[in-house]
Parts: sequence; C-alpha cells; structure tokens
Amino acid sequence: MIKITDLCFSYKSREIKKNIFKNIFSLNEIEVVLFENINIEIFDDNNIIGLLGKNGAGKTTLIKLISGILTPNSGNITVFGIDSNGRPFNLLSNLGIVFGNKSMLWEELSLYENIELFSKIYKRNYDKNSVENMIEMLNLRSIAKKPAKTCSLGQSVKSNLLIHFLNRPKLLILDEPTIGLDIESQILLRNILKDYAQNNESKILITSHNMIDIADICKDIIFLKDGEISKINLNKNNSKEKNALYLEGLFCDN
Repeated sequence: MIKITDLCFSYKSREIKKNIFKNIFSLNEIEVVLFENINIEIFDDNNIIGLLGKNGAGKTTLIKLISGILTPNSGNITVFGIDSNGRPFNLLSNLGIVFGNKSMLWEELSLYENIELFSKIYKRNYDKNSVENMIEMLNLRSIAKKPAKTCSLGQSVKSNLLIHFLNRPKLLILDEPTIGLDIESQILLRNILKDYAQNNESKILITSHNMIDIADICKDIIFLKDGEISKINLNKNNSKEKNALYLEGLFCDN
C-alpha cells in the first residue's frame, strides 16, 4: 500500500528573458508547483497499477518521491507503512525500480557478473536454477556472458528486470519498461509481469506511453493532470484494445 498525505512538491526553474530595448538576456528563477495537497491511496486489492499522464505531468517525479529519491516540501508518503523520507533501508530492501532509459548494470561486467555483484549488494543468495530459468525466459542467453555495454536498449531493460525479479521486492516500480522492445518481447514481458505479480504477492506500479501495455495488465489507473491525481477503473468486460482507446482519450484536452 502506498499512502500519500497532504503532499506538496515544487521545484525551481530558470526562465530566460530578453530585454526588448537592449540585446540583453537575463535568467529569472521561478517556482513551479507540481503537486499541492495531494491525498491518495494506491494499491487496494489490485497488484498492478498504471501511472499515466502527459509529459511533464509529474510521473517520474512522483516515482522519485515514492522511493525517497526526492523529498516533498510538505506532507508525507508511506510505502507499506514505512515513511519514504530519507530512503530507510527497510524500504529500499523491499523496493525495486527500473527506468527504461537508464541502467543500474555495471557496463564492463557481463550479465552473470552483474547478477553475482548484486547478490552481494543485496546480501542474497540467488538460486542458480532460478537464474538460468530467468535468463531463458527473458531471451537473454545470447548476451549473458557479454559486457552489459554491448546490450541493446531492450536487452538492458530485461537484464535490469531480471535482477529485480531475483530480489523479489514487495514493490516493483517500472518507468517505461517496454521501451526498446519489439512487439514479441513486449507481449512476453507483459505476461511475465502478470505472472510475477500474482505468484509473488508483489505490487507493480508501471508507467508507459504504450496504452496496450497498460490496458493489458492493469485494472486500475492513477492519472496525473494539472497537478491533480485521480483513480480510474478500467472496464474488465472491455477488450484491451477498447480500454487502450479509452486511455488515449484521457490525454485529449476537452
């Protein structure tokens, strides 16, 4: 359960202004309010929740606030009853985050070497059979012994996911996990995420610009717009294609 109470968050931005009478540019610092007095609870019964919003709506910022990477101006966020402020160990040990355009892997190390490294970092002994099954399931056999820097974007995303799957965090946050994946790999990953959430009693919070991703695996949506956060329930009787069209409509200004 993620509980957000009276959340306020703003950041400073610099705006370039030109003096119309002189060829002079100046930088003005402005305060941008992203969230103000937000109250919401995420994850009631459903294990996979979609997080949607236009670019700049605050999706990645909210993820960083939930994980304690950023600190709110006021209010608080608890994850499984633990205050995220200060990134306490008992939260981080049960939290996994994958940013689709960033990798936590050591570039010079192979996937096998990275797995060994992270087993020491997380102080966990990974079962060898589980490792091999995950590598096979995610179609990573061909790059498992190569340096991580030689991986494609899609292979890198799947390699990051593999390590988190082995850690079995209670909360897995995925920011654009299907970026760089072909259609076959996208379908494979969606099925893996559904099985993982169901079989491990884990919660998954996922963002994506691919509405089929969201409509296929999520029953509930958290939608960010104009600094407000709302919950949306998808019609389980609709096809994923119809729900994807509905979600696309949320991005259209009335």
